[in-house]
Amino acid sequence: AVDVPDAVIDLLVELRNWLQDKCEPPVTVSDRRLMKAVQLLQVVAYGDGRTEVNEYDCLLLEHVFGNRTDDAMKVRSRVLELISSDPGAQQTELVLLGTFGRAARLITAASEGKDTSELAGGGGAAP
Repeated sequence: AVDVPDAVIDLLVELRNWLQDKCEPPVTVSDRRLMKAVQLLQVVAYGDGRTEVNEYDCLLLEHVFGNRTDDAMKVRSRVLELISSDPGAQQTELVLLGTFGRAARLITAASEGKDTSELAGGGGAAP
């Protein structure tokens, strides 16, 4: 069996509420379609060798929810917003930004012929 964690259920509930209440024109997601979407996400996770659905699987819902062609873009945009508002994703983004900034400072210092041992954590000097 493939588990559906609370974070994914919360994302699905928030997406459905947004599509029906705040989206213009409203996009109706029936209980039946919602349950079929959950089953689809479980099949995707299983096919990928996982025992749990993750939030990124929900990007596939653009092909499930809505009837009009522009509905898919609305679903995709909202799922991306919900995923990026996840505190874990924000923390990862901050770590990556910090790493990128440090790498940029090292490259700049090395290209200027400066000592990079302090920036690199004591590993050595620039050539």
